Amino acid sequence: MPFYLFKCQEHDTTAEVYCTMSKMPRRGKGEY
Repeated sequence: MPFYLFKCQEHDTTAEVYCTMSKMPRRGKGEY
């Protein structure tokens, strides 16, 4: 799984950017 999925679950500016760029929800698959 892409590393940004793991970063999405953390509250960080970089994580927010990756979540937005990848258009992936912060919760769900990112929690794994």
